[in-house]
Amino acid sequence: MEDKTHREFLLPSKTTDDLLQIVKDFMAGKILFSSQVDPDMLGSVFMPLGLGGLCYPVDEPIQKVSVPLPPLPPVKPTLVKPVESSSKLNTAVTQATQALDELQFKHRWETVTDDVELASLAEAELAVRTANIAKQTFHESAQQRADSENDTNEKAYQAALISYDDAVTKHTADFAVWEAADTTLIAEWTAHSQAWGKAVEDLLGVIYGYFTDTGPRGVNGYPIFFTMHMLNKADWDKVKTTIKREQERTIELG
Repeated sequence: MEDKTHREFLLPSKTTDDLLQIVKDFMAGKILFSSQVDPDMLGSVFMPLGLGGLCYPVDEPIQKVSVPLPPLPPVKPTLVKPVESSSKLNTAVTQATQALDELQFKHRWETVTDDVELASLAEAELAVRTANIAKQTFHESAQQRADSENDTNEKAYQAALISYDDAVTKHTADFAVWEAADTTLIAEWTAHSQAWGKAVEDLLGVIYGYFTDTGPRGVNGYPIFFTMHMLNKADWDKVKTTIKREQERTIELG
């Protein structure tokens, strides 16, 4: 599998003719070498360098697999309260109680004497009991339904807690795998990036630019080059030696 985090810095040697041409161009005032520039100004003078031209050309990798998200804990269910009795049941109890109270009041004051009124009193008492039983039955039924629903919800919640604990355990394992893969990927990229930087340090002899590739503006007395060229150390040693010899010869001839 291709290692997409790996790039190798290469700076092959130039031909003798190319090196001689560089010497001639320098002697003709067509070239500026980085050795002639204040080191703090290199990135400003050679624009490609300032824009990261010698940085490792592979972006820091990002895992294609997203980081595993932690599971969400289950929500504790809200306690279900029993439904209140309907207004119809409450009204029935109230009306039956009021009717009984009126008959009992008459009976206490001996205004209820005949069998018909006594029967009505018994019916009123039965009506009150019936209304109260209906209301009580409703309450008990509503409480049973609420208790049943709360019990079901609590069991579901407890089961969800167990599933959540399992999910947390799985997430911990998945995250460890993801983190290990991410750490490996970053470590590989870092190693390649450091190797690139060392190769640049070991191989690069000099940067140079042609004045024809400069813009109209300068910086601190230096031109600004839009393109740059490089020589490896071996070639730069040859060029320096040849330039020095040519400069000395020119002085002697002068």
